[in-house]
Amino acid sequence: MTIASTGATLELDFADTDTVSKLFIGATQMADGVYKSSTNLGAGTAIAQITGAGTLTVSAVAAPSNYASWANDPAKGNIPGEPAMGDFDHDGLTNLTEYALGKNPRTSSQPAGVLSGNVITFTQGADAIANGDVSWVIETSTTLTAGSWTPQVTQPAKDPTATISYTLTPSSPAANFARLKVTQN
Repeated sequence: MTIASTGATLELDFADTDTVSKLFIGATQMADGVYKSSTNLGAGTAIAQITGAGTLTVSAVAAPSNYASWANDPAKGNIPGEPAMGDFDHDGLTNLTEYALGKNPRTSSQPAGVLSGNVITFTQGADAIANGDVSWVIETSTTLTAGSWTPQVTQPAKDPTATISYTLTPSSPAANFARLKVTQN
């Protein structure tokens, strides 16, 4: 992260910390540590370029990748600040589901999966697999009512398999519905 040495500030208007691997004030690289505003009474080094109650932790060890880093990455999610359970593009898939399936959260991504014959298949997103911060479950129901969904296939986090599939049995029962449930770990 680079902040101009004069005329620019980083507003940290929350009571937590953000972590970056490097911080430059102008052309000067700052040492690893915690940086804060001069009005923040907490621990850390006060610098004029930060305002608000939050802190900025500089650590050469990069923060782990996850949904938030994907959402903030202009080349990937490009939906900074959007909640995981939101639906930025209003296509019926949550932002977390778009991340878990490697979809673009800025454009409609229907359908989420593919039904070929009796097999429903969902392709998992490479970032979600690599980051290991979501789990995928295919559930079925005969009624679609709340509480009627039964897990059939579970794909845990960090499983390198690129797809999750389930085979529906035709006409047994007469009505059989399937859905993908994505959970953030």
